[in-house]
Amino acid sequence: MTEIPPQPVATARAQLLERLLPEGVPLLWCPPLTHYKDDGTIDAPRMAAHFRHLAAWVRGLLIPGSTGDGWELADEERRQVLAIALDQAVPLNLRLLLGVLKPQAREAVITIQQDVAWLASRVHESETEKALLQARICGDGLPGDQWLLP
Repeated sequence: MTEIPPQPVATARAQLLERLLPEGVPLLWCPPLTHYKDDGTIDAPRMAAHFRHLAAWVRGLLIPGSTGDGWELADEERRQVLAIALDQAVPLNLRLLLGVLKPQAREAVITIQQDVAWLASRVHESETEKALLQARICGDGLPGDQWLLP
């Protein structure tokens, strides 16, 4: 039996980008603000309006944003912000990067694993790549351009 040589990294990356971003890599990405109500809870309608406003110029969002309070959000709040963005991604034709803003690498890896499981159940898809495609998520927000998919 003859072994098939592995694909060059550049070829595999190009194929991954084609699957995740069939219309091309957005030229502008934005880490949006998190909006709050007077009682300190997340204001979903205001955030949706913010995304609608940004969508006129921006094709990609880093959720949660790294320039706002993304580092400060509790896991439940972070997931709520992500859910709002997921609800807006398809109608607004946006792509999403997961902002995995954790101080320790181990925490970030665990969060990514939990996010993927949550997303898969949310879109009712057990295959990771298909779940991410449905959710319009094309990667994580870790330094070094690390993609969620191999």
